[in-house]
Amino acid sequence: MGVLISYILKRFLYFVPTVIAITAVIHLVLHYAGADPVRIMLGDAATAESIQFWTVKLGLDKPVYIQYWEWLKRFLQGDLGVSLTLAQGFSVSELIWSRLPITGLLSLVSMILALMVAVPAGVISALRRRRMEDYTVTTIAVAGISIPDFWLGFMLVILFSIKMNLFPSMGYVRFFVDPIASLHHIILPSVAIAAPMAAVIARMVRASILDTMNKEFVVVAKAYGLPAVDIFVNYIWRNSLIPILTIIGLQVRYLLGGVVVIEKVFSLPGVGSLLADAAFARDIYLVQGIVVVFLFLILVVNLIVDVSYVFIDRRVKF
Repeated sequence: MGVLISYILKRFLYFVPTVIAITAVIHLVLHYAGADPVRIMLGDAATAESIQFWTVKLGLDKPVYIQYWEWLKRFLQGDLGVSLTLAQGFSVSELIWSRLPITGLLSLVSMILALMVAVPAGVISALRRRRMEDYTVTTIAVAGISIPDFWLGFMLVILFSIKMNLFPSMGYVRFFVDPIASLHHIILPSVAIAAPMAAVIARMVRASILDTMNKEFVVVAKAYGLPAVDIFVNYIWRNSLIPILTIIGLQVRYLLGGVVVIEKVFSLPGVGSLLADAAFARDIYLVQGIVVVFLFLILVVNLIVDVSYVFIDRRVKF
């Protein structure tokens, strides 16, 4: 247990320089993007005096490295700052927290849908190698990887919302207010995000199972005449899980990227659409706060995946 805690703490320590590096780059890009946050905040009718006053008041007259250093000091104290332009004066933490349940539900449903489709499809494709089932799964997977998620989102809206009128094309109902209505609104954007992920995971499941099936211990198990189900569950599937879990952990990065696009397509008021709006509004502190939250989620998911390796294969050590 002590080794596990030490490993987790070490991973979180690695998280700090990653956050510093990425947020520093974002700060520089937004600072030199060409738009003045104060002018965006005050509008085109703002006078030169008011622009100068708010520039000094918000500390935007200081060198860019001083601005970033002051933000970093506040961040290390647990303060993500306030929104400059998009929601002037509102706490970044409160803005993110108010929208996080929507993005969380969308991400969870998307991942569940992707796994429900990808794992059985990958297993069937591997067990029926070079047969019709394998060719079908492989073809669909290649198509799923090639289709952009935003284009798929628009096609789903046209087909299931406009043509068939089965699902709403936009909007959201909070889950704890009406769970059925909430899932009804979230299903189309979840499918748009899940489809490309399912394609990638299905191909990895197939490749991992085929690789394990050629191992010597599987050949020996077959030679002993063990039942096919036992061989698959205890020898093939268990030893194929590590690369499968690895690719699932890596898909979280795509998941968060897809959330940004799909939330805009379906007008969902989540963290992803907030990030897009904040970037267009040059809201530096809001963008940096959302990026920190996304980085933390990626770290936690990948940490869970890494820790699970030990329980799957005792040969793996921290």
